[in-house]
Amino acid sequence: MATRKKYTSGADLILMTDEDLEQLGKFGDAWNAAHAAGDQAGMDAAHAGAEALRAKYNYSGGADGSEYNPWGDSRWNSQTGNYDTSKWQSNTAATRPNRVESMEPFSYESAPEYVNRYQDQIDGLLNDILNRPEFSYDPDTDPMYAAFRKEYQREGQRATADTMGQYAAMTGGMPSTAATVAAQQAGDYYAAQMADRIPELYQLAYSMYQDQGTDMRMNMDMLTALEQGDYNKYLNLLNQYNTDRNFAYGVYSDEWNRNYQLDRDDIADQRYDLEWNYGVNRDQINDQRYDREWNYGVNRDEVEDQRYQTEWDYATALDRAQTLAQAGDFSGYKALGYSDS
Repeated sequence: MATRKKYTSGADLILMTDEDLEQLGKFGDAWNAAHAAGDQAGMDAAHAGAEALRAKYNYSGGADGSEYNPWGDSRWNSQTGNYDTSKWQSNTAATRPNRVESMEPFSYESAPEYVNRYQDQIDGLLNDILNRPEFSYDPDTDPMYAAFRKEYQREGQRATADTMGQYAAMTGGMPSTAATVAAQQAGDYYAAQMADRIPELYQLAYSMYQDQGTDMRMNMDMLTALEQGDYNKYLNLLNQYNTDRNFAYGVYSDEWNRNYQLDRDDIADQRYDLEWNYGVNRDQINDQRYDREWNYGVNRDEVEDQRYQTEWDYATALDRAQTLAQAGDFSGYKALGYSDS
C-alpha cells in the first residue's frame, strides 16, 4: 500500500473527500511503520483499513494501493491479484462534494420601505376642506356683533335718559309727550347705528371665512411638499439599495460561475482518469488472459509430447519383444507387463 503522498495525482485524491483522504494518509503511515518493523499483521491491518475506505467509492487500490481497480461487473480481489466475478458491486462512482452545492443561496437585506409620516394629517385636512360647510352669517351668534349691540344699547339708554332729563328741567319735572318722543328718537338713533354695522360685520366674517380656507389650502400644500420630500429621499435610498444589491449579486454570480466551471473541470478530469484507468485495467485483463491461454497451449504441447513419447517407447518395446519371441525369448513381453499365461 502506498502513502498519501503517492496519491496526489491518482484516484484517491480525485474521488475521496478531504476527511477520507486524511484518514487514508494515516493508514499509509501505519503501513510504512509496520513494514519497517517487519510486522506483516500490522501491514495487513493498515492495508485492509485503506481498502475499506476505497470500498466507499467502489474501487480498490490493488495489492500495494497504487492501482485503480473500479468495481463493475467484477470486483478486484487484492488477495488473489485478480477480479473476483462472484463479488459484484455497483459501479456508481462516488464524487467529492461539488463547490456549487456547498454555496449558500444568495441573500440580501430587505429593501427599505416607505412610510408617509404626514398621511393622517393630509387625510384629515383634505376631509376638512372637502366637507367644509358653506358660509353663512348670523348676527346673533357673532360675538363682535354682540359687543357692538351691548355698546349701542348702553349709549341709546344714556341718550334717552339725557333727553328725558333735559325735558324735565324745562317743564319743572313734569313728564310730557314731547319728552317721551324725543327720548324715543334718541334711542332709535343708536339702534339704527347698530343695524348699520351688520353689513360691515358680515363682510368681515366672510373675509375671515375666506382667509381660513386659504390657510387650510396652504397647510395642505405644505404637508404635500413635506411628504414629497420624504418620498424623494426614499427613492434615493431605494436606488442605492438596488445598486448595492445588484453589485452583491454580481459578485455572488461570478463566484457561482467560477465554482460551476471548476466542478465541470473536476468531472472532466475524473472522467478522463476513470477512462484511462479503465483502459489500463482492460489491458491488464487481456494480458492475463493471453498469458493463461499461452500457458494452456504450452501445457497442451507438453502433454502431447509426453503422450507421443510414451506411445513411441511402447511401440519400440513391442517390436523388440516380438523379435525376441521369435527366438523363443519372451522376456520382452514380460517387460511390457504380460504374464506367462
